[in-house]
Amino acid sequence: FTQAGTYNLSVTISDGALSTTSSVSVLVAQTLSSISVSPSSTIVTQGMSRAFTATAYDQFGDAFVSPPTFNWSVTGSGSVTQAGVYTAPTGMTPVDTVTASVGSISGSASVSVLAASQGIAVSGDADIGAPSIAGSSAFDGTTYAISASGADIFGTSDQLHYVYTQ
Repeated sequence: FTQAGTYNLSVTISDGALSTTSSVSVLVAQTLSSISVSPSSTIVTQGMSRAFTATAYDQFGDAFVSPPTFNWSVTGSGSVTQAGVYTAPTGMTPVDTVTASVGSISGSASVSVLAASQGIAVSGDADIGAPSIAGSSAFDGTTYAISASGADIFGTSDQLHYVYTQ
């Protein structure tokens, strides 16, 4: 079998003069084999939250049609709800592990906590050369969006977009 589902099997036996046919239906159920947590690693600023998702995979590597209920836990100083929302501690900068489990099967993700005063502050962005797509950067208060392209890196006429801090 290559995936979970219902398989109908039919066998015919013959001695040359007489024959008989028998049929049976076999149900191959999904069996939990692994759990993947997404994102697999992330950075969260002190006191802020980040939602994680978990995906259950069966013995064939296929995602479950009806996902099981995951038990969420964290190893470290942060906390996580049973909906998979991690909240970083306010006074520390640990590397925590967020885990989703069902019975003895689990998957985990790494969370690096960044001090609130260490937030990345982009000072500017610029193009070098003339990349085919002009680059840009934007900050909406919580997320940086960077658009860029490049060509001939390490060649004779580097063309790229970069973002910098001062």
